Amino acid sequence: MLRLADLDLNLLVVLDVLLQERHVTRAAARLGTTQSTLSSSLGRLRVFLNDPLLVRTARGMMPTPRALALQPALRAALEGLSRAMDGHDTFDPATSRRAFVIAATDYPQFVLAGPLMAGLRREAPGVSVDIRPISRRFRWEDLATGELDLIVAGQTQAPSGLQSRLLFRDELVCLLRRGHPALIAPFDLESYLSLAHLEAHPVEGPTLADTLLARQGCARNICLHLPQFLIAPFVIMTTDLCFTVARRIAEPFVAAHPLALCSFPLEAPVVSVRTFWHPRMRDDPAHRWLREQLNQAVRA
Repeated sequence: MLRLADLDLNLLVVLDVLLQERHVTRAAARLGTTQSTLSSSLGRLRVFLNDPLLVRTARGMMPTPRALALQPALRAALEGLSRAMDGHDTFDPATSRRAFVIAATDYPQFVLAGPLMAGLRREAPGVSVDIRPISRRFRWEDLATGELDLIVAGQTQAPSGLQSRLLFRDELVCLLRRGHPALIAPFDLESYLSLAHLEAHPVEGPTLADTLLARQGCARNICLHLPQFLIAPFVIMTTDLCFTVARRIAEPFVAAHPLALCSFPLEAPVVSVRTFWHPRMRDDPAHRWLREQLNQAVRA
């Protein structure tokens, strides 16, 4: 078996040009070298491959069957290497079979998964997406190893060095069952604190609501913790519990179930949901395309 380590890879460029030109003088001019140097390079290739490669005939230099068999693969390999070295590799979503892996909490999954896949099925039917849940903590290190392409999350402190982009903003609201006694009077902080609450928070650390309340010297009575929020509306419909949640989650719930939406009783900063990725993926064409698809999903 031939070993590429034993070959000066510059000779493959020489062979590629010779097979295109089939003329030593023209090939030497394209490569900016002399005919004698080019002839010497061809001799080394002949020895390495144990084949004449190009032979002189009355019609000029003609490639051997071995050389003709090599030419398409050699051309494709050199073009691919050139694109990679130039950083201009291409990505065709219409023909790609790439599989992307995204980690996200259930909140951005709920907001983005549908419109993201609708766009991908139109533009890239061969592309697949594996959305992995985030539980307890964010696995930022998996961006560096390539196990994850993206992390999508809100209200989190990412390690320095990662790149990110704002996807969308949201706000906190409260969900109660329709006909809840607290809806009779103005829904203020006193009313809010008098209620029992449920919480669905998959990661470690305080929620935005609890952080804001702590600044006021207040705390909620959380009597139910859920692993994810999709169960919450069914609990709220049959209890007097209050669920503090982002508006983009609350509004579809209110449209589908007998629930009421109230403003959060404190002035709250906007909830910012961002995409995070490792700097090494910044210029990858497929990765750039995926990030743009997420932005289009938000607009959809």
